[in-house]
Amino acid sequence: MATFGPVMGGLWYRQAGSNPDAIIFALGTRYEQFKITYSYDFTISKLYSASGGSHEISFVMQLNQGKEGIDISDCFQLYR
Repeated sequence: MATFGPVMGGLWYRQAGSNPDAIIFALGTRYEQFKITYSYDFTISKLYSASGGSHEISFVMQLNQGKEGIDISDCFQLYR
């Protein structure tokens, strides 16, 4: 994911085993401890006719902003 000030964006390719699955586009922004991101999974596998892709909006609020000594696995670091 690339960041330009408060704006974030990225492009990914997802593959399950030997089967190509999706191309994923994401765009978002952050302000203080808040992040909001829109992503679209464009299905490229045989499932396209059944799914047509998927949209997702995520809202993240980082609660430990500015606190030291906290050891938390940040599963949302993708959106930093």
